[in-house]
Amino acid sequence: MKLVFNLSTLEEHYYQTSSEWAVCFSYCREKSLTSSMLNSAHNGSFDSFKKKLPLIHGKKTVSCGDWTTLKETE
Repeated sequence: MKLVFNLSTLEEHYYQTSSEWAVCFSYCREKSLTSSMLNSAHNGSFDSFKKKLPLIHGKKTVSCGDWTTLKETE
């Protein structure tokens, strides 16, 4: 399970998916963009959609807005 943590509210979500998808989904859920995100995934344009999000890939973390998680180990 992937733990996604909100640095502002201390809220936690758990997902069985990639780190990037998990933080993006939590961010979109908070901003009422879930439907747009899922539509982009369905029609193959998620890569374009995520460029509009405040997505940051750090050395060991992935964050989107206030949502963050550890990257998968390689």
